[in-house]
Amino acid sequence: NTEVTVVGTTFARSIQIRAPYSVEYEDGAYSVLLVGSNNNIFDVESGFLVQNTVQIIAQNSAGLIVNPDPTLSDAEKDDIINRLFLYITENGETYAETIRLIRAEAAGTIAVSGTENRVKSADGLIDRIVANADETGRIVTGTDGS
Repeated sequence: NTEVTVVGTTFARSIQIRAPYSVEYEDGAYSVLLVGSNNNIFDVESGFLVQNTVQIIAQNSAGLIVNPDPTLSDAEKDDIINRLFLYITENGETYAETIRLIRAEAAGTIAVSGTENRVKSADGLIDRIVANADETGRIVTGTDGS
């Protein structure tokens, strides 16, 4: 798959092995480091990698960014990252706000008062998610990813 550009940031291409093809490294005591792409070469379960004693080290990253110019200054690199974190995901939330909400949901402290649940920020100062809960489930009444 080719590179994809989102909000001025170019994400690395991905390489995908598809059936009936597979990858097999000559058996031996060595490692293969997969660098500079997102790929499924290390997928033993699906049969794409023939497993033997070779160690496969994948460095996949959904956020692997292609540097369009290796001479960019640190400030220019920071600008690219800042534009990515300002990218709107949904409900008008930025990527950074979405990450804060996900982090709160996964590991935040929950304060319960009657049927109301408040999922707190890491420091416990902000109500990231406010919801009412009963035996049928939860209804979110407010979020704060700021």
